[in-house]
Amino acid sequence: MTDKRREMMIERLSFPGIFFCPCGRLEALFRAVTGYISLIMQYTGLSQVTGMEPSTYACVGTSDGIASYRSMENYISQIEQNGTNAKIEVFKGLSHGFGLGEGTVAEGWIDHAVSFWEDNMSVGSK
Repeated sequence: MTDKRREMMIERLSFPGIFFCPCGRLEALFRAVTGYISLIMQYTGLSQVTGMEPSTYACVGTSDGIASYRSMENYISQIEQNGTNAKIEVFKGLSHGFGLGEGTVAEGWIDHAVSFWEDNMSVGSK
């Protein structure tokens, strides 16, 4: 990832319209806040779908012993079935806590997340 792209991501994390949720730690807060266009999250155990989810991008590793990639795939599938844009990237062999993914098969996930967010800004997703 270029320094400019990383800087844009950091700036965008503080802008209205995107909610970044590493490890799903802020899920309760997210549920209490409205108006977000997209949710970007890494490796979460969140499974309940209410039909009120915004467009959602998620990423997880297949060797995550905390957040099952299969559960996350199911969660994203349920969101899509409700007609909301959603995407998941599953990275073979990665465990929990791969962060930016630099030097791993997940390298570039932030670029994909930013693109997802940009695509959904004009959609006006839930």
